[in-house]
Amino acid sequence: MYDIVSQVKADCDFQRKLLGRYQRECEELPKGVLCVKEKKGKHYFYKQTFHDGARCQMYIPKKNEEYVQALKIRRFLEESMKIFQKNIQAEEKFLRRYQSYDPNLIQASLPGAYRPLPNRCFWEAGNQNQIQWLKNTRRDKQRNPEKKIHITPGGLRVQSKGELIIAASLEANGIPFRYDQELRLGGHVIHPDFELLDPYRNIPVYWEHFGMLEDEDYFESAVWKLKLYQKNGIFLFDRLLVTANAPDGSFNGKMVDRIIKVFLCG
Repeated sequence: MYDIVSQVKADCDFQRKLLGRYQRECEELPKGVLCVKEKKGKHYFYKQTFHDGARCQMYIPKKNEEYVQALKIRRFLEESMKIFQKNIQAEEKFLRRYQSYDPNLIQASLPGAYRPLPNRCFWEAGNQNQIQWLKNTRRDKQRNPEKKIHITPGGLRVQSKGELIIAASLEANGIPFRYDQELRLGGHVIHPDFELLDPYRNIPVYWEHFGMLEDEDYFESAVWKLKLYQKNGIFLFDRLLVTANAPDGSFNGKMVDRIIKVFLCG
């Protein structure tokens, strides 16, 4: 399961550091409330303080612009610190009380009569398992970076417009994936366009997009690749998803959304 606790801890540590830094900065900045008055269309700044219950205002000459900026910065830091203090308190409370949800741990805690649990019990955890899978998988250096000229909304560089549509749809649906990474099958090394985790079976699924099937050599290479998958127990629309461009080079993005909804989002 995806570990939200790590994220909360990291954010809490980050805000603690900022709080400490802002506190130190405040010690170096002047105290007081900044006020502004308008006279004949011009603005004049004053520093307001309180002494023995009485309010005092001191005019800040224009030549002391840095002093005005210092008062503004101090007020910003003070307001920020209020937020940090509330957030740190809330996050510390969350960390004390939060219990991670992991169906595997629940299964392990149950009496033997309940084990193994039906697959249905693991469905809702699917997307979180995908995130954890992506976190734990090896990432190879991308091949042919000079050919990857299309950029997804998430910042990934891909080679073709078809891959761009698929990757962007996966990103939009929050589905983690690996792109163009090495896979060894039966003594051969191939690079599936996309590798994903089936959220219900917790097994890898591969997605190949063929963009130039009208080219004879490309077609033969695609057929060889499909046969290699089949020989290694990776069957079409079980653990292998396939899309292709039309002969005129067009590609229907709606088909991608349908595939994602049927095979990856349930």
